Amino acid sequence: MRRFQITAAIIFGFAASLLANPSVAADKLKVAFVEFAQSSGSSWVRANLEATKYLEAHVPNLDVTRVESVAEGPGVVPLINNLIAKGNKVIFANGYGYGTFLPDLAKRHPNVVFISQMSDPHGPKNVTSYYGKLEEVRYLEGVLAGKMTKTNIIGFAGGWPYPAVVSGANAFALGVQSANPKAKVITGWVNSWYDPPKEKETADALLNAGADIVANHIDSSATLLAAAGKGKWGMTSNASWAFAAPKAFLSGSAWNWGPYYVRVVNSILASKFDPKRYLGSLADGTVVLLPYGPAVTDEAKAAVEAAKQKIVSGKLKVFAGPLKDNQGKLRVPAGEVVSSEDAYTKMDWLVAGVQGSVK
Repeated sequence: MRRFQITAAIIFGFAASLLANPSVAADKLKVAFVEFAQSSGSSWVRANLEATKYLEAHVPNLDVTRVESVAEGPGVVPLINNLIAKGNKVIFANGYGYGTFLPDLAKRHPNVVFISQMSDPHGPKNVTSYYGKLEEVRYLEGVLAGKMTKTNIIGFAGGWPYPAVVSGANAFALGVQSANPKAKVITGWVNSWYDPPKEKETADALLNAGADIVANHIDSSATLLAAAGKGKWGMTSNASWAFAAPKAFLSGSAWNWGPYYVRVVNSILASKFDPKRYLGSLADGTVVLLPYGPAVTDEAKAAVEAAKQKIVSGKLKVFAGPLKDNQGKLRVPAGEVVSSEDAYTKMDWLVAGVQGSVK
């Protein structure tokens, strides 16, 4: 296990004693991060690691343990119990599949705070979650792909057909359509968050179907490398993989979690902690469009930047109706907008113009 100086959340009586008792305040707060893969291979875990370092630089007196490659199954429960037994008062469980186990853990450990990207907003008050309006940056990626494609076929490889991924694929497709109505998006599902061989297999299938650009919502560099191997372009998620194939890299999405970690910790230490789910945005810098690769044209850049300004200003709502699914059914009537929260948790259909299924 690897140690860092860091911060995280703590609430209720422990927070009060920390503020009231200087001798307690002098002790280091123990915080544990549980990750489902290695930061060297997973861009999701790397984004969390970068946030850890940011927290270290901005909040003192923290003792942080990081545990990587923990499967998203019941085995995480004894591991977390062991971390708590060692004095960790805050657990960042940074895997989608961990959320299933947090409510019971939280009930059994009411003086420990659990933070995850996925949790029940109506669950125990010592559990909170965070994510972001990923559809905003996915739309921008779509605009870029729509402007850059030569074949008018664009691939999107997703980890799982969950709402958080499906909504991103839809936002990407809507961005493509806004920039290039002739282009279509084809989808493929890896059924894993991190499995480089399967990611490459999925990307190859999309490329063999005629895609000259492959975007993704998965964790490794495999799809980008697959595109580069065929002389095509790729986009990546969570953190930059530009260094893996610079000439093939167009752009992608990244998470900037550090400022949120600092805000949530400071709010708790100030006795103002709110367990409500946090969704960051392009406007506050939580979701980020990565720098453009060398192949991106000035025309494409201008189109993306114009769309970004509209999103940040609120003039462009990604999921504004009317929207039909790819079976022709009206899903969002004119005048209505699907909220980020609903898109992230409920969207289980693909928009018109997308080839594929969520089954």
